[in-house]
Amino acid sequence: MPETSDREKENLLRKRGLLAGMLILCMAVLLAAGCKKKDIPESSTTLAESDVSTGELSGGDGSSETSEKQPMSPEEIAEKAYAVRWFDYFSLDQVIPWEVSEEIRIEEYPEVLFQWTNKAEDVGSVIYAVTDQETVELYRGSPIWSVYFCDLTGDAKPELCSTVSFGSGIIDYHIIVYDFVTKTSYTLKDRMTFDFILRADKGKMYVEKYEYPIQINNEPVETGLLVIKDGELVFVDA
Repeated sequence: MPETSDREKENLLRKRGLLAGMLILCMAVLLAAGCKKKDIPESSTTLAESDVSTGELSGGDGSSETSEKQPMSPEEIAEKAYAVRWFDYFSLDQVIPWEVSEEIRIEEYPEVLFQWTNKAEDVGSVIYAVTDQETVELYRGSPIWSVYFCDLTGDAKPELCSTVSFGSGIIDYHIIVYDFVTKTSYTLKDRMTFDFILRADKGKMYVEKYEYPIQINNEPVETGLLVIKDGELVFVDA
């Protein structure tokens, strides 16, 4: 095999030097590109993807506080609530006979059987809650004219809402709302000044306020949406 001359060796080294230089240049270009890519904040992409996926919009200052869900007011709760009638003798303009009873179960309280009785021995009506363990009296009236189930507290558990009369010689009409979760009773009344009657319309629970004593064909002096507010039973303009 012929020996390589000094000139050929020199040419070979020159070519290897050029190749090495080109390789170093390429590596430098790739390294610079990699560094430039890292300069882009990774959180920008994550934030954008998060905004799109959740559908939430942040405020002008970059804060997400405006997207947080605020608790509803008592008026908003009442506006969204849907009233379901169990019975309503008052709206039907019917006299309640003695010795009658009705009962119902609802899906929000599957373990409870609610009972309404109207007996002479009780001098009116009683609402009971019956379970496997006990029977509990919730409230009374002379009589209890109606019961609607309507969630006025916003806890997804409806309250019992009733038009109730009280008295033997002097009779008034008022409203009782019973929160079965907290075992709390609320009353809206102004005895011998005004009468209050419950009325359901398109799923909303309304109050009609009448001059005392209420008379046939009387028009209410005020009407509003039934609301539990600051621990009191009130009604507000719908």
